[in-house]
Amino acid sequence: MANYSFCENCGIPIPLGDTLCPSCAPQVQTDLNRHMPPPRQQHSGGNKLILPIIIGIVAIIIAVVAIFVVPKLFGNSEGDTPPIGDITEEQTLQEPSQTPSVNPPDSTEEEETPIEALTSCIACGASIPESAQFCPYCGKSQTAAEPEEEVTEEEIIEEEPEPITMERIESIYANPNSLGKVSVSSAYGTSVVSQSGNHDNTAGVTLDGDLTTSWQEGVTGSGVGEGIVYNLDDEYAIQYISFNLGNWRSTTWYAENNVPQALDIVINEEIYRVTFPYGQSKYWVALSEPVVTDCVEIYIAAAYPGSVYNDTCIAEVGIYGERS
Repeated sequence: MANYSFCENCGIPIPLGDTLCPSCAPQVQTDLNRHMPPPRQQHSGGNKLILPIIIGIVAIIIAVVAIFVVPKLFGNSEGDTPPIGDITEEQTLQEPSQTPSVNPPDSTEEEETPIEALTSCIACGASIPESAQFCPYCGKSQTAAEPEEEVTEEEIIEEEPEPITMERIESIYANPNSLGKVSVSSAYGTSVVSQSGNHDNTAGVTLDGDLTTSWQEGVTGSGVGEGIVYNLDDEYAIQYISFNLGNWRSTTWYAENNVPQALDIVINEEIYRVTFPYGQSKYWVALSEPVVTDCVEIYIAAAYPGSVYNDTCIAEVGIYGERS
């Protein structure tokens, strides 16, 4: 770069930094000054109104955007945006910094309440929440009954009925008249003693109502195991049986012959053993509950020995019950 400039008046070189020409001495301007940017010009007072006008226009645009565009983008609660006709001049000219900001709701601040699943009431069928324990409409409990466990045939334990018993009772406790004596179609003894004379000692005489006649077994010994079978004319619900045991022809004959001490009474193949005291008396036996049958069997289980004869005798038998 040259270290001098030229005078604009006479053209003589002038050292840089000098302002006066050594030849003509006028005020000069160097190339450096010529290349400097011109000084800022001062605007007239009318230009000072342009900036506020621009700011006002921008404010109006922002307000229009806030009123019409922002609610459509983010939504707005009813009453937040005034009607267009109610917008005042102050609202349209407010500074952008005063425009209320509209921010989308923060999804992290408010969580949506989950909708509970519904089910149907097991009783009335109404729609109710799955967690409901009782139906709000009919009040039915929603707890379903647990299914019963299947019980196999092996697991079924049937209660055995109380066994039917037979025992000797006092005559005052017997009530045969309310039942009646059953009809016997036939009676036979397993054995019969052979006697001289006109004495009938077969099993049928135990039903004739005559105490002087008696069935007498006919085997050697006391006759244990011998007995009488009574076939009834129909099925009856048997309750009582009466006995006149021994030979009742006289007190002498009673003492001279064997008298049953125990009897096995068989009804429907069920054996009931009953014991009796010694003595010329009528005895009663009773079943704990009536038994329906069409046959009654009586067998000697034990005998009191006679003073003379070894034949065991039964004078009379009565069977009481109701026709089934």
